[in-house]
Amino acid sequence: MQKTREEDEGSSLLMAKDLSSVLEKPYQHRRVPAGHESSRDETGSTAMVQQPEIALSPPSDSERELGLRVHEGFPFQPSLQVDISKKDLARGLGPPGTHARSASPLQDVELRQRIIYTLHLTFRRRGSPSLTISKVPPRTAYEGIGEYAQEMITRHVQDTWAHELVNKELHFRTGTACVDPFGAKEIHDLSPEGDWDPQLINEPNNTGPIPIDIYRDYIALRNCADTGKTFASTKRGEINSLKCKAGSRNISFFPRIDMRLIASLDTIEKVVGEDPPSAVNSAEREAFVNAIYRSARILFALFVHAQLRMQCLKTLLDYGWNDANFRVKALEEKNQCHEACEWNFGNLLAWQKGFRAAEFFKIGQHQDLDLEQVVPFEYCPYTAEERSIFQENPTSGNHMLQVQAHSSDKEKARCGLGSFSEVFRIRMDPSHHKLTIDTDAPFAVKEFKDGPNRRKRDFERELKVLERLQRYAHAHIVTHLATWVQDNRYYMLFLYATCNLRHYMAKWQFSLLRRKQTLWLLGQLRGLADALRSIHNLSEGPDMQSQSYLTVPIEVTGWHHDLKPDNILFFSTQQSPPIDREAGEGTFQIADFGSAKINTLRSRSIHTRSPHVMPTYEPPEQEREGSTSRPYDVWSMGCVFLELLVWGCFDYDAVKKFSNQRRADCKESDPMKWDAFWQMAEEGHAVQRPAVTGRIATLKAEISRKKHLPFDRVLRVVEDMLTIDSRKRVDAVQVWNRVDRIYQLADAEFQDNDQDDSE
Repeated sequence: MQKTREEDEGSSLLMAKDLSSVLEKPYQHRRVPAGHESSRDETGSTAMVQQPEIALSPPSDSERELGLRVHEGFPFQPSLQVDISKKDLARGLGPPGTHARSASPLQDVELRQRIIYTLHLTFRRRGSPSLTISKVPPRTAYEGIGEYAQEMITRHVQDTWAHELVNKELHFRTGTACVDPFGAKEIHDLSPEGDWDPQLINEPNNTGPIPIDIYRDYIALRNCADTGKTFASTKRGEINSLKCKAGSRNISFFPRIDMRLIASLDTIEKVVGEDPPSAVNSAEREAFVNAIYRSARILFALFVHAQLRMQCLKTLLDYGWNDANFRVKALEEKNQCHEACEWNFGNLLAWQKGFRAAEFFKIGQHQDLDLEQVVPFEYCPYTAEERSIFQENPTSGNHMLQVQAHSSDKEKARCGLGSFSEVFRIRMDPSHHKLTIDTDAPFAVKEFKDGPNRRKRDFERELKVLERLQRYAHAHIVTHLATWVQDNRYYMLFLYATCNLRHYMAKWQFSLLRRKQTLWLLGQLRGLADALRSIHNLSEGPDMQSQSYLTVPIEVTGWHHDLKPDNILFFSTQQSPPIDREAGEGTFQIADFGSAKINTLRSRSIHTRSPHVMPTYEPPEQEREGSTSRPYDVWSMGCVFLELLVWGCFDYDAVKKFSNQRRADCKESDPMKWDAFWQMAEEGHAVQRPAVTGRIATLKAEISRKKHLPFDRVLRVVEDMLTIDSRKRVDAVQVWNRVDRIYQLADAEFQDNDQDDSE
């Protein structure tokens, strides 16, 4: 069902994602489609609803009034939600499909009866924590959950802050519904466009309850004028109370969802009734009210805030202005309607940037923002406790430690510092993006620095690689969510990671004796190998519709050129790290493609000079030949794999000791004392450092002692990855094939052992 713009910008949304993502292939990247919005409050507690039956009748008027909408053909499947009053319906102002719909029951009744609903209800109150409730409601079909939630949140707000609802109405702000059919840590959205995945219904192991989490966020807004004030003046104060500070330029902005809720049909009617445009009859005034409600609710809120007459707004609308073109182009002095409003119109021009905050509703979208737009995010400073995770590693993370009590929030939120860019932890306003399931989750924003020309060149080079990688979504590759340019500054937005691989090894323990952990680590090695294979082969198949598809296809290859533990991120699937800090429950992903390249070639790799990167993980050919290609990455990944094996067989102290041993192998004449994995022999050729060959021998002995065959096989692959001669070094495809085989064998062996134990 095609959504209109009015639906897409509705004040209440339920985002969704196809359940087939639960059953997707191991390395298909699980990304939320564009066009979704959600709200999950981090303090939300829960209430549980069991679903025994399905009401087959269409939603009642009261349910529509509460913003409840049920998708055709799926009675309890959530879809887009829009606050629609009875008056709206009578006027035909509801979105298409609101008035007549039918609902049919799900075929699998047994599956339906195993669904358990969990409500997360929050109330946004300025200056205080969100109110949350935890109460088990009666058995209710999905159609009744919206009404029940509204009753519960109203009752609890009245009990806790009775004054919050005096002369106010409670509004459903945002929401989402998520499903976790297999009891996994990750939560996947329901799909509003399709039915349950048939594989889910037929899954033989899926016999337990199916939990569905429903998140609903509420806000209370005035429904009448304060004593001695006009209704417009009352709403003006309410608008001011809802403004937020954006960390991007330290400018106030007004969340779009709140402005649309402020500009309800009832509010527009009351304000226009107090200040009707001149020379209009009742029919024309009603048409003006409807025009505002349909397409100019943000402009209405701006004009109310700037104390401008409704006549001024009508003049602007008569010239063709609406919320859609206001987002693209700011108002100017020439848009002033008459001299009498010059002062207030000047206030409007000063405040309009707060009403034009940027929106990020499509993954991968690039925006050129003007100076009159605000990027609605705030910096999320690290606490002293959070920064402590980096203290054990003196070679990395120092940019987080060098903060003082007087440091700005931006400095305290820094989580990455490179030669040409900085990375900060931020939170985007939930109503201005649809990039993640949990819209309250933090992001990482990368800001390019140095001169304007250098910034643009670095940004465009990395973006070229990321856009190509986004065509081949991969669970072990970090790609961007959005990019923008403003005031000759360049930004990239990414998912925020739990930590990088180096800090992960410092804080988490691994045990070879635990089969689950062993399979998890083998799976991560396989995933990283497959990610590297994907980066090295970015070719698309020939166009079968083209007359030239029989010609030799052009091979497109890429390489990373800066693989190291700092550029491999860990994304946890748990809400918080396990208490005992055991490894697992997450994914390693290759990140930071600032040094990456893409080349087009016909038959063989084209060697190109690589920018200077950390020498620790550079291969011998970089120093000897000054040029690199795909074998460069294989060597670097081999170094990372070797350190992972040292950590897995021993601990992180052994990894640090290994680094110091390599550094000790440096010649006295080398002032840098890099802990590289190779060195030049006296004969003039490159060899592995003694610390590397010694550590490999130690690993073989330890693995043999513990009789851990899978890691012995991985170590053999690593030895071939660290072949000095790049021409004889294994390529990424060979690495993946071998590691994949190792994983499959280990999985089969563990299953056989489990069967023997059960017998």
